[in-house]
Amino acid sequence: MSNFDWLIGHVAQLKKMGLSFLLGYFILSAPIVYYAKEWFEFCSFFSLPDMPIPIQLIATHITSVFTVPLKWALLSGFLISLPILFFQIWCFMAPGLYAHEKKWLRPMLILGLLLFYAGASFALSIVCPMAIQFFSHMAPKNLIMMTDIQAYYDFVMNLMLAFGFSFEVPIVVFLLIHLGLISHENLAKKRPYIITGAFIIGMLLTPPDVISQIMLAIPLWLLFESGLWCAKLMSKPLSQTLPHND
Repeated sequence: MSNFDWLIGHVAQLKKMGLSFLLGYFILSAPIVYYAKEWFEFCSFFSLPDMPIPIQLIATHITSVFTVPLKWALLSGFLISLPILFFQIWCFMAPGLYAHEKKWLRPMLILGLLLFYAGASFALSIVCPMAIQFFSHMAPKNLIMMTDIQAYYDFVMNLMLAFGFSFEVPIVVFLLIHLGLISHENLAKKRPYIITGAFIIGMLLTPPDVISQIMLAIPLWLLFESGLWCAKLMSKPLSQTLPHND
């Protein structure tokens, strides 16, 4: 097979993967989009704190009452469709992997997906209510907190994505160690810098309040420690397990 035929075959496979993902995304997103208003109200129930005076969401643009729930529904459909995307990626990569590579890469993909969902759910149900409650308590007594629906959407989704990607830290730590890029001992010695970096990341990725910064920094630190612990259980780097040509 020529290089051109090889390239055409891979392009056709990528096209098939893309169409499969789009089909799955459409099927999973259709009911969410149809009930976009109810889905937005359901998710808002988890992210808004329970307070004596409920926080009011307002719309400063006429179209926001339609576009924001629609964007929320479309993004939710994409997040729910991620297993399909990961499965398509796995089907594309698997034929070119060794058996021992498949053995560790498959659980890494599943764990990475679960960690992303855990981080996004943690942000939606715990961090967002605490952050919103913190800001509301900082407001003057004669001020009623009424947030624009677009600003609320940006705030919640930024936190969900920040926490979702940040929860991938154990996967990154595991791969760094088991690909032989850094040793477990050297990475453990850098713990003070990692903790400092976690708080800096928390400051950069979250709103300017101490609560949400700490709520991101501490899980980042704990996730780093969990990655070190998992890597220690499998202390032999993957680079040493690869087959060598005599």
